[in-house]
Amino acid sequence: MAKEPKNVPTPDQDYTEFFRNPELTDKYPGVKLPPATFAAHQEKILAFAPGQSLSVVFPVGEAQTNPVGTLQGGILSSFFDDAFGMLCFASLHRPCVTIDLSVNFIRPVETRFVRHHPRDVQGKRAGDPSDLGGGSQRR
Repeated sequence: MAKEPKNVPTPDQDYTEFFRNPELTDKYPGVKLPPATFAAHQEKILAFAPGQSLSVVFPVGEAQTNPVGTLQGGILSSFFDDAFGMLCFASLHRPCVTIDLSVNFIRPVETRFVRHHPRDVQGKRAGDPSDLGGGSQRR
């Protein structure tokens, strides 16, 4: 299990109940909440505005890097998928799955954590640039 990176952003409130909404758990009893990937990625919800945005931090450990020491692209793509999925599920109040995911990489991610801010833009999912932790941050 990866150690908690230094300088990881902290949540704006306690989100331990985020996945325990009876409207979702009672209506969809077979759906696993939180998703297994949430635990596997050691994700933390930093902020949530229903129907608008979600901010999630993903610690990056050595096990998630490629042979040159940067974050493996498939892992980064799964971070996007997890964050978008949580936002859609929480906003639409029903299970959602990814039909198509296309990611174009601009540069390697050399970081200790990734913070992603998916948001809803006129009914379409859109993503703000991810913040890259561990010395470099971008908005």
